[in-house]
Amino acid sequence: MRIRGADIHYETGGATPTGRDQPTLVFIHGFGATLHTWDDLLPALEGRHAVLRMDLKGFGRSGRPRDDRYSLDEHAEIVSQLVIGESHGPVVLVGHSYGGAVAILTWLKLRDRPGPRVSGLVLIDSASYAQRLPFFITLYRSPLTRWAVPLTPPSLRARFVLEHLFVNRSRVSRERVERYASGMRRPGSHAASTSAANQIRPADFAGVSRVIRAIDVPTQIIWGDRDKAVPAAFARRLHEEIAGSTLAMLPNVGHIPQEECPEHVLAVIEPFLASVSTPPDFQRPPGGSILTR
Repeated sequence: MRIRGADIHYETGGATPTGRDQPTLVFIHGFGATLHTWDDLLPALEGRHAVLRMDLKGFGRSGRPRDDRYSLDEHAEIVSQLVIGESHGPVVLVGHSYGGAVAILTWLKLRDRPGPRVSGLVLIDSASYAQRLPFFITLYRSPLTRWAVPLTPPSLRARFVLEHLFVNRSRVSRERVERYASGMRRPGSHAASTSAANQIRPADFAGVSRVIRAIDVPTQIIWGDRDKAVPAAFARRLHEEIAGSTLAMLPNVGHIPQEECPEHVLAVIEPFLASVSTPPDFQRPPGGSILTR
């Protein structure tokens, strides 16, 4: 679908919603990833849920226009328009890392527009507050290093980053590395990633915090307790600031739980989705507890 001057690659599938309260799952990947970051979750979810997943502008098989519009807000606007165009009922936004921040802003945009309502959020190791940026983003931001990035083979780059972000490095298979490297090889990838990295910080972090505190839909937070990219302390802060949220801290897991331990992520997501899919008169327990698996 062409949205705001970019060709956005997306895929739909899974079960057809059987009722007006059964949501479509909308998956939003992180920086440098593609829609294939969700591959390990889909077999278990598609039998019961409709699924929409996309490559963000500048990543995967989506377009890489040289328009210098790669802010978080721009990504959220594109995701919002895609959801409005493809979803006819409620949605649950599932965002990882950079995509978690996009999911939060997408919730805000859809809240104020006619069309699909957001009935829940799943935030996985989500970018959310001001922090020291991880090295794989600062490489693109620094004029001293960004020139060297395209000189490194994509498979070598992808493996180095994944082995840094996974605790269980045995999960960093050749196939998994290729998921990331294939997107890096596409023409225009370096320029698009550089633009996204340079625009990753919102102009108003205080405004972002106000948005987070305003979230009023059921929210499941999932975090690897050994995340080297986004501090685990942010998980607890999100849990405190989002009323009624629940938090699952996954022990001995790094920054990409949906790939490193998909079975544990599914064990958290599935009961959450069951509660979100219940009839409107169901009252979700207040003040979500911290879960550890």
